[in-house]
Amino acid sequence: FQDEAVMVRMHSECLTGDALGSLRCDCRMQLQTALKMIEEAGKGVVVYLRQEGRGIGLINKLKAYSLQDMGLDTVEANERLGFPADLRDYGMGAQILTDLGLHRIRLITNNPRKIAGLKGYDLEIVDRVPLLIEANDYNSYYLSTKAAKLGHMLLQTYLVTVAIHWQDNPESVSDRYDRLEKLRFLAKSQDLSLQEDARPLAIALFDKPSLTVHLGFDQAGMASVDWYQQDGHPYIQAISQILDHLANLPYIEKLEFLVSPGTDPLSTLQVQLDRLSFNLNQKPSSICHNLETQKIYSFTR
Repeated sequence: FQDEAVMVRMHSECLTGDALGSLRCDCRMQLQTALKMIEEAGKGVVVYLRQEGRGIGLINKLKAYSLQDMGLDTVEANERLGFPADLRDYGMGAQILTDLGLHRIRLITNNPRKIAGLKGYDLEIVDRVPLLIEANDYNSYYLSTKAAKLGHMLLQTYLVTVAIHWQDNPESVSDRYDRLEKLRFLAKSQDLSLQEDARPLAIALFDKPSLTVHLGFDQAGMASVDWYQQDGHPYIQAISQILDHLANLPYIEKLEFLVSPGTDPLSTLQVQLDRLSFNLNQKPSSICHNLETQKIYSFTR
């Protein structure tokens, strides 16, 4: 690898997620997404570490699951069993990377502790590559706990929810991933983070969209509750550019969005929402000077 910055995923074992496909965590999605990202990059390394249950082992992890079923979150369950929230150590993984001749890496992670854990091993982390994690009814509480209590860089300030209906419907995982990656880079160009949503509520609300994503920030409190009412606000300008770009894509059949005051909009929905309809030939930015929450703005060809 010489001095090339190589894409690396440092992945901790999760039998229930990686092998059995459990939906109550995001481990399998993280591993599959990282493998796809490395494939797209042309080269990279996945280090698979035997650190089940954030280091507490499989049996204790299953005990923690039982405590979660009784109402504790993932951090509280580990602590109730007498363990720290996260027992993992990345020293062995760092040594493996060094033995492979890596010195400069692009680390695929949402976990700032992992970044800190790899420093000091003659490894230069030149870039953190975020993982796009799909929220569903089974893992949404788990994801919010990781963000709030473990500092994971997941969406904590919600600005807008965007639902996309494609004209075609690419069946290959590769094509779908490519479109999601283009959207992520589009969000990143405006300094925004992106998180996919597959909860049944989102699917029903937007009438079975091809893709639903939230745009915002991986830090809490990054927006005032009335940011969308402030004329010329930089967040409005950023979102307008993203929406206009999406509206111009040839494979978009319908584009809908819902504005949020900073919190998860799907957790504060009214019983009935207004839906305003527009032609997709009209730029979404043309209406962004007069936005309201609890309204779905729908653009259709």
